[in-house]
Amino acid sequence: MPDEPTSTTTRTRNRRGEGARLRDEIVAGAVALLDETGDETSVTLRAVARRVGITAPSIYRHFADQPAIMLAVVQEAFAELHAELHRAHDAAGEDPRARLVAVCTAYLEYARKRPGRYRTMFGGLWMPDLTASSVTEADMHALGQDTLELLSTALRRCVDAGLATSTDPSADAVALWVGLHGLAHQQSVTVAFPWPPDIAARLIDALAHLQPADPANRPMRAPATRGAGHRRHRWRCPGMIDACGWQAATVRPLSRWPAPGAPRAPRSAERGRPTPA
Repeated sequence: MPDEPTSTTTRTRNRRGEGARLRDEIVAGAVALLDETGDETSVTLRAVARRVGITAPSIYRHFADQPAIMLAVVQEAFAELHAELHRAHDAAGEDPRARLVAVCTAYLEYARKRPGRYRTMFGGLWMPDLTASSVTEADMHALGQDTLELLSTALRRCVDAGLATSTDPSADAVALWVGLHGLAHQQSVTVAFPWPPDIAARLIDALAHLQPADPANRPMRAPATRGAGHRRHRWRCPGMIDACGWQAATVRPLSRWPAPGAPRAPRSAERGRPTPA
């Protein structure tokens, strides 16, 4: 049911060319209501008009309906999120991995600091009826595109630097965003849960396909086959390096292992190899 006009404090009429200021004040009033209540339904035409000090019909000069106000609120929130992620990206230095981690960390921090705005942006609190409002499908698709592009670019640069093994950075950036959103949402709605202290790092490393930060712990690819005479391959085994200090593990072809129950061949003390027959 549409809001009815309510009596408000008389507002001084804007001078010519200052109409945009009233629009900004309407959006600011809606943002303040959202921050106070954390509930999109509290952002009504009447409530916004009361907050700004105008009559509700005055809003229609700038916004066609309540969903249009909420669209402006969400657009402003996405602009704020993008600015914070960009600052974190630039402050992380030149290392691509550090930049990607900084962007992801800033995303989680924004969700923690701005829960009302974040839930409206991503939590399903605001789902306008595109068939019964002025908001269009194109409006919804445009939300957050620059933020996602920043995440995708950061991941692509990790791949270019050999720090990530993603074969489709754009798709993996979406997967990474979904993971970050899931973590942000669960941390906001969980009253008490023993989250691992490095849960964010684990999630980022896995979904971004990041290589281990320490180059010594990165697995090496198996060498190409050298023909029928080549019977041994060297593999780097990070787990063994960590546990035992070994530099490599030798994989012995199955055909070289003795059959079950067969007697062991005597070994040469000098060379440590089976004595030829």
